[in-house]
Amino acid sequence: MEDGIKGIIGSLKDLSFTEFVTTRLIKIIYILAIVFAGLSGLGIIISGLFSNNVGTAVLGLIMGPVAFILMVLSARIWLELVIVVFRIAEHTAAIAQEMGADGAALSSPLRMKKSERGNKDDEEDEDEDDEDAEEDADEEDTEEE
Repeated sequence: MEDGIKGIIGSLKDLSFTEFVTTRLIKIIYILAIVFAGLSGLGIIISGLFSNNVGTAVLGLIMGPVAFILMVLSARIWLELVIVVFRIAEHTAAIAQEMGADGAALSSPLRMKKSERGNKDDEEDEDEDDEDAEEDADEEDTEEE
């Protein structure tokens, strides 16, 4: 456990933000959320039991566990979203590292220069232009009639 605490404290000294502290603290944050939800649910049950109304007592007994479940569920969903964002960042960094600085490993036409794509795209553009010109001519012929 001491290595984990030293790692977290060491990450706090990282002024370039190359290491993420949140991914290390997420389990602790989740445990704290469960404890808070438990205390809140227990407080709802106790306040219902100490009320002067039977209906309020029953409502407190029902709403206490429901509130606990909803609080834990919402905390879990939010924390999972936070982890997803950090995993996206890690995977993006890994992809960028694999590609190198110039992006040469990516063979997508979007990243390639026009000269690298060859004449294939130029031929497709010319074909599309010819089709558009034919459609315009057909529309003009139908309008004249």
